[in-house]
Amino acid sequence: MARLLVLGLSVLSISLFAGFKSETIKHEIKSASSSVVKDGKMKIHYSDVDVDYVKIHIDYRFVYRIFFSNKVKQGVETEVVPRKYTTLDGYLELEREGRFTDKSVTMIYLKRVDFKASSGRMYYDCHKVRLIPQPSQKAMTWEATFTYCPEVPSVGWANVALTIKRVPFLGSITVNSEYTGLVKK
Repeated sequence: MARLLVLGLSVLSISLFAGFKSETIKHEIKSASSSVVKDGKMKIHYSDVDVDYVKIHIDYRFVYRIFFSNKVKQGVETEVVPRKYTTLDGYLELEREGRFTDKSVTMIYLKRVDFKASSGRMYYDCHKVRLIPQPSQKAMTWEATFTYCPEVPSVGWANVALTIKRVPFLGSITVNSEYTGLVKK
């Protein structure tokens, strides 16, 4: 009877998480590693994988100028991370441990920072983290450094430096974005 109850609760908790999608936050691209990038935007959210993991979605689009014409680079990068990295407690644990690695991702804690957005808003006691997708084939296409701030909804990323490693005519480029609000549904 006890096993049946535990099984039932496990199925219920998994079904409650299944299909959940967090609020989507908007980011505006503020700068890039190349002066040819003209503007761009990102949308970031997470969706449930199971009770312990979520999938981060980074939907990006930016315009760059090559030989008198504008080109658009857009895509969606996804990465599965432990659910704890959607909360402050997860980043405090990462700060203590310094690094997290599993079969899908490596996260390296860089430092605690105060972050001033271009709007003038200050975010205090934030956590700067580098995210490197695994396996190595995926890591050859992108990686990100972000600042987690508990006051920012959803994934909590106040800014992101997204490095796309295969951009036509440019090779590797890093675009730097800042949180600007929630996407209205």
